[in-house]
Amino acid sequence: ADSNGCNARRLSASDSTTAIIDDTERKRCAVAKATSESAAVSDGVRVGAHVVARDAKGVYRPGVVTGMSPDQITSSIRFAHARYDGAVVTCTTASVLTTPQFHAYENRNSHLLRQGVRLRGLLSQVTRYGTTPGERRQRFAALINEHANCGGVLPMMSVIPYKTLAERLESGGSIPASFEMVTVPVTALSPKSKVVFFSHTRLREHSSDNEHNVKLRGIVQTMQMFARDSCVPTELMYCWIDETCIDQKTWAAYPDLGMSFVYALPMYIINSDHFVYCAWDRASREAEDLRYENRAWCRVEMLVGYRMANAPLTVPPRPFERYRLSLYKSSDPQREHGLSVHELDSVRIMREISEAGNWSVCPTRHPGEGVLSVESDRAPLVLIAHVCGFDEDAGHEDPWDGVVYERRTLVTSGARTRRRFERQTTRRQSAFALSKNIVLNPALVASQVQEARKASLEETFIEALHSYRDVIVAAVMLSIPCILIVFVVANSGPYLTDHGISVESNTTSTCPTMDGLGVPRGARIDVQRTWFRMGGIAITFYSFSFCTVALLSRGFGYQTPRTIKGCLAGVASGFLLGWIAFEAYGDKIIRFSGDLIFAALACGVVNACHVLTVGKRKATTTASVKPSLLSEDEASRKPSTGQKHHAGRYEATAMIISVIVTSLYLVTYTFGLITFFSSLSDLWQLLFRIIVHPLVILTGEMMMRSVAALPSEKDPLVKCSAIVAFDFYFQLTGRFLVAAQMDELLTNITVVVVGVEELLMRVTYLPKKKWLRRHVYGLPPLTAEAEGRFLSVLAIDNMSSMQSEVTAIFIATAAKLMMYDVRVNFNLGFEVNTPPSVGFELLSMVLALCVESLGNLVAMAVQRRQGVNHVSVLSGERHRESLLFMICVACFATGLVLYAFALRDVGWFCKKGRGGEFCDCDFTYRSEVLSAYCCLTVT
Repeated sequence: ADSNGCNARRLSASDSTTAIIDDTERKRCAVAKATSESAAVSDGVRVGAHVVARDAKGVYRPGVVTGMSPDQITSSIRFAHARYDGAVVTCTTASVLTTPQFHAYENRNSHLLRQGVRLRGLLSQVTRYGTTPGERRQRFAALINEHANCGGVLPMMSVIPYKTLAERLESGGSIPASFEMVTVPVTALSPKSKVVFFSHTRLREHSSDNEHNVKLRGIVQTMQMFARDSCVPTELMYCWIDETCIDQKTWAAYPDLGMSFVYALPMYIINSDHFVYCAWDRASREAEDLRYENRAWCRVEMLVGYRMANAPLTVPPRPFERYRLSLYKSSDPQREHGLSVHELDSVRIMREISEAGNWSVCPTRHPGEGVLSVESDRAPLVLIAHVCGFDEDAGHEDPWDGVVYERRTLVTSGARTRRRFERQTTRRQSAFALSKNIVLNPALVASQVQEARKASLEETFIEALHSYRDVIVAAVMLSIPCILIVFVVANSGPYLTDHGISVESNTTSTCPTMDGLGVPRGARIDVQRTWFRMGGIAITFYSFSFCTVALLSRGFGYQTPRTIKGCLAGVASGFLLGWIAFEAYGDKIIRFSGDLIFAALACGVVNACHVLTVGKRKATTTASVKPSLLSEDEASRKPSTGQKHHAGRYEATAMIISVIVTSLYLVTYTFGLITFFSSLSDLWQLLFRIIVHPLVILTGEMMMRSVAALPSEKDPLVKCSAIVAFDFYFQLTGRFLVAAQMDELLTNITVVVVGVEELLMRVTYLPKKKWLRRHVYGLPPLTAEAEGRFLSVLAIDNMSSMQSEVTAIFIATAAKLMMYDVRVNFNLGFEVNTPPSVGFELLSMVLALCVESLGNLVAMAVQRRQGVNHVSVLSGERHRESLLFMICVACFATGLVLYAFALRDVGWFCKKGRGGEFCDCDFTYRSEVLSAYCCLTVT
């Protein structure tokens, strides 16, 4: 198998492979000639040398070096190609190839075994070029030429000066990229210089550092510390960082040449004086597959660093000394775990030591078992591990298994600390991190069930209590903008108009007095104000919530301006369509279902604006395994082009079904059932709330969870966005239905019954799914992957459901207290002339919060035993994007529910009169407020 092969592990571990590599190494040692430094210089990159470099379009062309900068960072190349006509191009010196290097590239043999032979031979010759990293760096060009003469390509090692990094930090900049041309070839360094090898993984989706540049600060501080310890000036300190020192453009345009950087990794570490790493990742160490110690590249860097401290590369062997950047929050310096990566703004430097020559304490696990973004990189990393002599059966250290108390001191913690940290990271797992786990390894999510059951009952409840704290905090944050919307709607009334009709006095003897009404009797609904107030709020935040879905999968950054344009375009189009609809229907827009038609058209317009401005995310392309390397069974399982096309259509259909289900339920409630509810008596309203409403929610959630849990390449959090909107709308609707009951005893009974129902529904989600699958559908048990996907979707659903539930309690209470003056327009159980009791409403809110919180805590503990993770939107990767999306959804649901409970003369309940007249509607006779306003007798 070649470097793309899936059999790399078996091939590299075979006895025949080892014998071939060892035999070739002996032959190379026998014929190797000592190359003098002068010869190396004559064959290297110098003024007047014939080289091969990239032109302005990134194509490698032959040319002549006409000049070099004093620091040798850049070189001026005059290309021989006719199109340049003697023009000179400036490029990075380290990216320039010598003629032997380019000939080796043109005649390359990428077979895995051949790469292993070259790497073993290269490592065997290192000691000939010096016993210290400084001596070897001086003769790195000679090593390049010797390797090229043996058919291999060893890219020049380049490093970043301390001065460049310090200036970046001082100016607020980030770690440089490779195209900025700031790296120096190691052959230009002083023999007294020191090089730091930095191993890390990204802290943000598209950046290696966070917004505080904490990693850059740590690198600068580390280089300052090494300069003091080595008694050298900081001007002689340099650092190797992958994104800066590996030419990314070369890798993109010439993949085979880019792979030479992979095989050169051991040489770069051998020629470094210090090894520094940072264990934080962009998911705040919450996603197993993104952790530093689980990434294959990070593992091989740590492994090579450890191996280089042993004979024969280091004689006598020395302990493997590495330094970890321990990031923390300056306001809480003693806390190291459970933080979001975005909170980290300070750094400590921690010294760690592994005993030399003892593989039982190797600081990492096998790179071949690590996680990779590009699967074709696995074979070279497996090969490097084999050449370095990795012991498959050895024990390993956990580089994060400890709590550091002071600088350069590592104190190993016990199993109890590990369990506590694991519970903490599980509790603070973001929805985005959990959705990534579904994509990367859904079976792993299901496998955590047994681990969760090992915890004691006390630990489970403590974990649930801490997780529920995040739910309460998030609910308060979501409630604030929604309550502001209620306040604006309440103070924009009354939504009645006496324009064009004869009116009666508000104090007429034939009708009961109504305090604080502000509008004479006989006025009709101000359809225009109702339409544009509540409808405008709903369409605005629908556009916001729909467009911010893209941020869940792509994050802030380049997507932000697109999202803003999509939101503004959707709002402008929605208001324009609303104005057209009102001009077409006039005051009869509600009576003749014009609002329903508008809602359907507005959704289509907003969706079109989203597609045109936000766009569709391009699929990530990765190298695939060659068909010849797959077994027959694997080849039979590999999807064909037609299958992929069918899967894409299947995913689109599933998403459309989810959106249709959500839309149908929302339309049914908003334009039908809520108005029907207003015509019921108190007892029937109670039965509707505790029987019909839960059944509607149950059936809708079951269908939507099943769709979201289907295998798909689409981001699971995006697929769950419809569930989040569903939860917010129906939880808020349910709380408004409770508030609409006038009998205080029935209201409290409803609050308790609803809390018990929520508890029963939550703890029976998974058993109910399994029972229906087995006894109703007649299907086999869920596979580990299917169960993992369902558990993850259930975790996200639980998070949104609990947050929306608590948020709905706050909003419904605020609406009951604020909207008394517009009681004619909003049926929330108001009396004719008695404002709601503040004391009773607050006590009812506290009762609801206590009942729901107790039920939620019990449900979270039970579900944790069932394998459902706790999810938070207050920490972890993409928590800001998730919180923004939920705020938009909550505001959209608030506007839509207010419109649903607003007084509307819908045609099937109001068959007479002009648009806006409601005194002859069926529900008017059931309402004390409307009957008093219309001078009717309550039936």
